[in-house]
Amino acid sequence: MILNSLRTKIVSSYGWKDRGAFSIVDVRDRSVASFNLECATYITVKIARSNHFVCVHHFNDKKLILTIQSFDAPSEVKGRISIINGQSTFEGNDEVWSLSPRFFIGYFRGQYSLIEICARNREIFIHPLEWFTLEKYDLGYEAPMDAIEIPAQDYLLISVCRRAPVLYDLSKKIVSREVFIGGHNFTFIKQNSEIWATSYDELVKSDIRTLKPILSKIFQPPLNGHSNTAIGDFSFSPDEKFCALARPFSHDILILEPESMNEVARIKSEHQPYQIVMLDNNECVYRDHQKGILEFQSFSI
Repeated sequence: MILNSLRTKIVSSYGWKDRGAFSIVDVRDRSVASFNLECATYITVKIARSNHFVCVHHFNDKKLILTIQSFDAPSEVKGRISIINGQSTFEGNDEVWSLSPRFFIGYFRGQYSLIEICARNREIFIHPLEWFTLEKYDLGYEAPMDAIEIPAQDYLLISVCRRAPVLYDLSKKIVSREVFIGGHNFTFIKQNSEIWATSYDELVKSDIRTLKPILSKIFQPPLNGHSNTAIGDFSFSPDEKFCALARPFSHDILILEPESMNEVARIKSEHQPYQIVMLDNNECVYRDHQKGILEFQSFSI
């Protein structure tokens, strides 16, 4: 779930539940509208600048489509990049695509690749991730998921499902090293001085300069005889005073004080909160882990 910069609308797509569709939630009147633009197998969404977002439409290893839309007119595709059988087409002006993140992960011809958008020149570059091999990874269990630009650095963080992320050198197009700072839902706070992420049952905050953990805590104890159980996503209040952490298997949301990661409040739920966004006025909106149900709930301190 992604909240726009105006903090008025959310875009959400829950892969296995929504397939190729996404929903726009207006937090002012709590209305929900769903859209399916390309009839993909599933999609992922990434925030862009100036009240826009990008949908990555995943099909098979021969086709990938990226579209950019505004939160105010989500059904209107302002730009489309199609990559089919290794050949790319670029639609939309460079001004629109300059709002987009520069890097994405795609899967083509049996191999994962880093997709780079050069909006100024209206070009697409596909860089095969040649380091992701059978010798180093379990290809049936692990997979590159996303590419995250590190502010003011010439590096990317590439998250890998069920494995530590890697630090990718953009100038040399090589992996520098694995970094053990959590692996999912990377979030920058404190004017980009800290990066937070989840690592299965653990929440980790790290120094962005050193990429070393400052503090980590396990927030989901074993349940019903299971050795480990995963936590969900997390989100910060606009002033970064609180962090909301979804725990689907405990049927609750923990409200944390970010400096210490101590719990200051708890929201109980009949559902299994997984995707989450913290809104203004101590309110959270989440989606259920199993059914994708959307709920608004508040907390008090």
